[in-house]
Amino acid sequence: PRKRPRAADARDRRVLAYLDALPCAESYETSYAHRDVVTHVVVAARAGFVCTASEDGHVKFWKKMQRGVEFVKHFHAHVGPVTDAAASFDGLWLATTGDDGAAKLYDVQAFDMACILRTKRDAIEPYVPGAACWLQ
Repeated sequence: PRKRPRAADARDRRVLAYLDALPCAESYETSYAHRDVVTHVVVAARAGFVCTASEDGHVKFWKKMQRGVEFVKHFHAHVGPVTDAAASFDGLWLATTGDDGAAKLYDVQAFDMACILRTKRDAIEPYVPGAACWLQ
């Protein structure tokens, strides 16, 4: 009798099938996980995660596995495009800024939003953060 494959083996084959189905080009703007153009990819090798952000304000977390990556969590983080994304030096925090005038901080280990910083977008002199950066 033939043995049934273990669940992990089936999942690994499924992940590899998805990776094999990705287009092979020097660069491309279409993502099978995002509904709009991917604008940012942040890799935190120490923490073992990848974060992607798109033109429609969505932020997605991916965990690096032994082979490939696995989707973890999705946030509709900003109303409008994400303008920047940056990981802290230790890879434990992620910051994003958006055209909506907000800056958001994420706890990477918990894959959770930790803080929202809003600016006065409708002020006489509005401030919209355009860059995310960590200082140590």
